[in-house]
Amino acid sequence: MSNRTRAKPHLRVAAAAAALLAVAACTRQHVTYKGLKLTRMAVAQVTEGDVTRFIDRIRNQAAKAMPLPPDTTLRSGHRAVIDFVGTIGGTPFMGGTASGYPVVLGSGQMIPGFEEGLAGMRVGQMKSITVPFPADYQDATLAGKTAVFRITVRGVEGLSRPPLDEAFVAQVSRGQITSVEDLRRAVKEQIQQQNIVQSEQSMKTQAAEALLVQWRGEPGRREVNRELDRLVQQQLQASSQRGTGPAQGGPDAETIRTSNRPAVTKSVKLSKVLAWIAKQEGIAVTDGEAEQRINEMARGQGQDPATFLGMVRQQKAFDLFRRRILEDKVMTLILQNSLIEEPKRLIPRGG
Repeated sequence: MSNRTRAKPHLRVAAAAAALLAVAACTRQHVTYKGLKLTRMAVAQVTEGDVTRFIDRIRNQAAKAMPLPPDTTLRSGHRAVIDFVGTIGGTPFMGGTASGYPVVLGSGQMIPGFEEGLAGMRVGQMKSITVPFPADYQDATLAGKTAVFRITVRGVEGLSRPPLDEAFVAQVSRGQITSVEDLRRAVKEQIQQQNIVQSEQSMKTQAAEALLVQWRGEPGRREVNRELDRLVQQQLQASSQRGTGPAQGGPDAETIRTSNRPAVTKSVKLSKVLAWIAKQEGIAVTDGEAEQRINEMARGQGQDPATFLGMVRQQKAFDLFRRRILEDKVMTLILQNSLIEEPKRLIPRGG
């Protein structure tokens, strides 16, 4: 009998012991999730300037793009197609990496300073810019922090925007709005609702940070790699469809994996915390609840619910949807039981 064969029982014992230790560690976990002290972000007042910029972004999306020569210098009104990797203190963060991303200079779609940093660049040029996130940024983990973005310009386009008239209004509203004035009113209401959602999201982020600092241990490498595999597949598929994949000089799988690992690790850890809380509270999600949420999402996107549900199941994403719904339920419970400091007033935003 070989040494390898004789070692197998010991390996099995060691593996069993490790599994027991892991279960014991999980059992000993305790997180205080009721009575968290959170601060509600003041909801910004919507100005006419906010409305105009929002409508301009709609016009940009409906614009006819005209490729410009590679030596064109980027300026306000141009649409740049870029790759970027953002870091804070040298560490990548969730949402800070993208490939083949379209940005219209001067549109205000990015945080202040980002679009200005693109001005003067050309196709093929790489550049690092340093910009701070606004103090009232919707993600409390990024608010007020300074990020460094490594940017590569992949393309530059000129835009021929449609005029802001009744025909355009009818087109973008699918005939539900007929005047520019009514469109501006509807947009103002939509932005106001988005600001309210951002305020709510800020509290969820604060709660998540308060939970994470209490949770002992880190998620297993296999769990993180599984989430990274899914993310890499999605980003590579999207960049390939845009013609900005690795073959065209865009980020490859390893680059995407490396830049997103810290954020994905944090996300997996939070899922573990929320699953633990769900178990303590007896919170669960049935298949029927998940199907109802998926159907609502399909109708919101103008798709056939049955077809959309079939696609979700085909892509083996049903369990992911159910997990997200469970986490939403848990976070709602946490917020309901938190001590929330309310803002004193609405914050007016510059026009």
